[in-house]
Amino acid sequence: GWALENEPETALQIVAVLYRFWLRRGFQTEGRKWARAALEKSGAKDAPVWRAKACRGIGLLSLQQGDYEAANLYIEESLRLSREIGDKELICYALNSLGAIRFAEEDFSAARDLTEECLTTAEEIGDQIQISIALNRLGEMFYQKEDYPAARQYYEKAYAIAKRERISAALPIYAHNLASVACLSGDDEAARLYALENLKGGEELGHKTNIAGALNLLAGLAVKAGEAEKAARLFGAAQVICDETGYKLEKADRIFNEIFTNEARARAGVEVFEAAYAEGRAMSIKDAIAAAREINYNETRYSASPSAAHVTDETGQNTENYSTKDALEAQTVVFEPVEPKTPTVSRKDNFLSNLRRKQFFAAVSIFFMLASGFLGYRYFAPGARGIESIAVMPFAGEGGNAEIEYLTDGMTETLIRSLAQLPNLNVKARSSVFRYKG
Repeated sequence: GWALENEPETALQIVAVLYRFWLRRGFQTEGRKWARAALEKSGAKDAPVWRAKACRGIGLLSLQQGDYEAANLYIEESLRLSREIGDKELICYALNSLGAIRFAEEDFSAARDLTEECLTTAEEIGDQIQISIALNRLGEMFYQKEDYPAARQYYEKAYAIAKRERISAALPIYAHNLASVACLSGDDEAARLYALENLKGGEELGHKTNIAGALNLLAGLAVKAGEAEKAARLFGAAQVICDETGYKLEKADRIFNEIFTNEARARAGVEVFEAAYAEGRAMSIKDAIAAAREINYNETRYSASPSAAHVTDETGQNTENYSTKDALEAQTVVFEPVEPKTPTVSRKDNFLSNLRRKQFFAAVSIFFMLASGFLGYRYFAPGARGIESIAVMPFAGEGGNAEIEYLTDGMTETLIRSLAQLPNLNVKARSSVFRYKG
């Protein structure tokens, strides 16, 4: 708020950086509000680079909520500014984002043209992230034609680049797409492995919609394994994530869900299905993930035919089975379940709580600076014996404050990911260190 009133350009820069956080953590509505305010407060000709980035950010936030009109408006402005500046990287991102919008609108011809232009530009500047995104979307072009072998080839190319370049944000999404096409092709073992990777990546990175997508995929596989009631719980847990974030499922995901929810309802019976679905909606994210991992997916008892499926759109009309899968930045999100109402507290208690929170943030910030300085010295100083292996122990918040605990988990994961980027340094995985938490 202060930056908006006193330093609008600074507010614009903050928005240009924070939009990815809003996308991944499910704060689309809040993000759009702040981004819109920053764009309005800053001058139209001020800081064109930051303005182009902020426009792309609010455009993607709008896209994820299904507001295509606003998404088009802001992303086209981002592309105009990027071309005016002559920054090919920004142009690439804007083209990719516009391709995502056209794909969501089912204008597949325009989506392909924009994607191919993005791919050409990305190859010119050697931008591996954008190359992988473009290949992923070309896979989606074949997916919507139900040419699953061709779609899988493009998905695998995108996935291989993300693996090689360690593009951690993309891997869960590409794994999701590979799981979906494998499931609909009858390769249930590959679908299971990719879906679990999607789930793990979404959990570690805190991508809410990735977690929802993985739960839906695993629910479909549970139906095929004859676990209709357990599948209903997963569908319910996934839907809460979408409801909380305002995320609108793409048509491909709606079709997938309709195929397998209908089958689960038929096999379990309406009353059992609805009861299990309600139980799933009441689950915490950790419980939903644990439930998904406990299901035995090895025995397939049912095969679904996607070609026979229809889905009802917003107008109530049946539409054919064409995919509109998520684009990389538009499919984003660990999910915070709806908490019970907090008991009323006194001003004194509230003041002390805020004070302790500020003290905690300050302490963590000081720790990060000291840790960074120490590691930088030990790792890069001439003649110093290099650190070859390190484990980041989970931070612990005092007082059992769930908000602080969530923040400390995120800080631990962020530090692990940052250190993992250093060459010749073995960083223990999150799953290895979190067992020592508490």
